[in-house]
Amino acid sequence: MSLLVLLPYVGLILALLFFYFLRTKGAYNMMVATLVVFSAIRYNVGSDYPVYVYLLKNQTAADAYQFEWLSQLIVDFSVYMENIYLFFLINALCFIIPIAWVLKRESSKPKASLLVLALFPMFLLKSFVYTRNYSAFAFVFLGLYFFVHRKYFWALLLGILATGFHISACIFPLIYFVSRFRISGARIYRYFFITILLLFLAPYLVRLLQAALIPLNLGFKNYLLESTQGAFYKPMFLLVFLLILLNYTKGEQIRRAEMPYLSVVVMGMLVFAALSPLYSISRRVLLFFFMGLLVLVPRLVGREGGVGAATLGNWVSRFYFASIFILILGVEYRTHCLGVSQYLPYETVFSHWGNRFPVHDSRVPDIENSRTIKP
Repeated sequence: MSLLVLLPYVGLILALLFFYFLRTKGAYNMMVATLVVFSAIRYNVGSDYPVYVYLLKNQTAADAYQFEWLSQLIVDFSVYMENIYLFFLINALCFIIPIAWVLKRESSKPKASLLVLALFPMFLLKSFVYTRNYSAFAFVFLGLYFFVHRKYFWALLLGILATGFHISACIFPLIYFVSRFRISGARIYRYFFITILLLFLAPYLVRLLQAALIPLNLGFKNYLLESTQGAFYKPMFLLVFLLILLNYTKGEQIRRAEMPYLSVVVMGMLVFAALSPLYSISRRVLLFFFMGLLVLVPRLVGREGGVGAATLGNWVSRFYFASIFILILGVEYRTHCLGVSQYLPYETVFSHWGNRFPVHDSRVPDIENSRTIKP
């Protein structure tokens, strides 16, 4: 199959890089707009896309899924307007806009943060798979900003709204609490070694967790029984974690604005390592712990909008994050050739406007017989 199928993603990155190096006042907003449009106009991109379309077209099946209240409002509005694509447009806005608003105020390099949002596969690409999860993620991220700045009413309100998108956001009180911890730069290496230790102990810790929780027959019992997946992400996260820790070896290097996000990321790595065999749980819940990467990682790449002040470490970091994205696209191209890609081909709603969605797509589960499955 032709490599031209990768062209939309290559075009996205080239557009973002153009605005990244463009030194005008509106360049940041243009990067934000580019990300919103790319996310909003996709058609049949992401494994959950046909599931959501099926649910939007079949009210009985949608009722069986029992969406969270805010997601249900978006579903009802999209159905009322007789435009199923509104669901993805609204979620794209809810995902990108709050994150961009925070990054412009908290990140030392806001445009570099947007590149991380686009290049690091756990953010933009995964948002095509877990649509509601990422809207919830963005609202918790915004809530954390207000919590850090001691605006507790808004932090609580945004946390509650986040749970209206997806129940996984109920972890927001823990995120807020962890952000109060202070990480010592002089002793920061200990966290990396503890993470490695937890990775070795994880199978035993998970067995203890399963023995304690499975007999309780809780709603997430199926997730506790799933086999290990996502092995690729372990070394990827570990290297990112190590790069961040290397950048914070001296206490004075930790900016006050970055400390809460560093605390959340460190705790996230420890929890991710301990629960790594339960990838279905970690990939949804631990997303909220890794929100701090959007603030921390840009420090690794050097000066905003240029390359003049870049060190060897900056270039290593740039090469690493670019390589991750290229690797993901390569893997997806291979799976596309096999007919099972989540992200390829990238098509837009404009080329399919008014067409009936293939509800018998092989990725659509048997809704009536799988009511416990949630997209």
